[in-house]
Amino acid sequence: MQAPLFTEQQHMRQWWLQLVLAVPAILVIWALVQQLVFGVNFGNNPMSDMSLFLMAALVFGLSGLLWTANLKTEYTAKHLQYRFFPFHWKDQHLNWSEVKQATLLRYRPIKDYGGWGLRYSVKNGKAFNVSGSLGLRIETKGGKKILFGTQDPEAIRKVFKELKLSLKDELKK
Repeated sequence: MQAPLFTEQQHMRQWWLQLVLAVPAILVIWALVQQLVFGVNFGNNPMSDMSLFLMAALVFGLSGLLWTANLKTEYTAKHLQYRFFPFHWKDQHLNWSEVKQATLLRYRPIKDYGGWGLRYSVKNGKAFNVSGSLGLRIETKGGKKILFGTQDPEAIRKVFKELKLSLKDELKK
């Protein structure tokens, strides 16, 4: 196994996502306390206790899934290794020999890919992005387009320079 030249691990911890997850969690906790502790039915058409438990499990399960979601990219002399947990259980590899073009760029997550996460766009291909708007877009010799979000474009520049790989750098314009 080769030692990575650069490793980046990113988590989905944006404040707005935390807020979106917190509101339903607080509401479910409030409903559980009202209905199970104080014996006051929650709402005009209250759920059964079992349905309320299932709703809580769904809300906290989804929150836990998003809280643990992370993108790990490792740049080695041979390939780019990546895993977007929990969608990839094993590391994925993209050999440098398969790369037709690599571009460091600023992109628009919502307009170009429909948001953050594991995304797909007919025009732009796949995206693995967690936050921000900086990325490495790779086009393979087979015509696939893949974007990897990054918080450290300078480290990627250094990797490409060290490996003597061609990198189109649209961030320096």
